[in-house]
Amino acid sequence: MISSSVSSFVSCSVSSDDYNASCADYTYKELARDPSKYEGLLCHVHGEVIQVLEDGLDVTHRINITKDDYYWKDTIIVTYTRKSSTESRILEDDIVDVYGTFSVMYTYKSVIGGDVTVPMISAKYVVLSE
Repeated sequence: MISSSVSSFVSCSVSSDDYNASCADYTYKELARDPSKYEGLLCHVHGEVIQVLEDGLDVTHRINITKDDYYWKDTIIVTYTRKSSTESRILEDDIVDVYGTFSVMYTYKSVIGGDVTVPMISAKYVVLSE
């Protein structure tokens, strides 16, 4: 029932600041361990972009969201539609803040042919971190 209320809330005209403030922070382990618990909820993650796939305005990012002492780990998938072709592009190695809806777990084939299943967020905003 919470996700229905949240969906109604975000479909209204809400400023980006208000939307971003309504997104809760979740860890990779929380999202990966109990995905059905978070499905449809607004979330915020912070991390390093490791891959960018673009198709017109539609963009898919692979982003590592857990900061270790020396590197970032724990990959998620983020789908995003740029607002216009003049919107700044997000590049590999950028540090970003993602605000959106936790979708589902997403499975894809790795380069060596194995299945990889990771959390997926449908982003409303992907912001380059200063």
